[in-house]
Amino acid sequence: MIEAAAFAISARCEVASVAAAKIALGVSDDVAARKGVHELTGTLARKPYPSTPRLPDMQRTMARVKRTVEFVCIKDIVDDRLVRELDTEGFIARTFAAYGFA
Repeated sequence: MIEAAAFAISARCEVASVAAAKIALGVSDDVAARKGVHELTGTLARKPYPSTPRLPDMQRTMARVKRTVEFVCIKDIVDDRLVRELDTEGFIARTFAAYGFA
């Protein structure tokens, strides 16, 4: 996921990213696909640590369908150890550097 994010927003890989966006978005217009890639650039997190603030909203929505979801403790299922280790060891920085990011 980290390398895919770096690839997708890299200037060097713009042609491939736009082509992939055209397929994923089901559009044939380069301008629309480029806009999609640009929007993606603004939303991708370079360090994808889990974000918990919106999870209670998702939990309430899911609980409408399956009541037992309501009783799951969100803190018990969110685990950032993998991302923290990748970050600490420099993997994330090296991956983005390989795609031209400082």
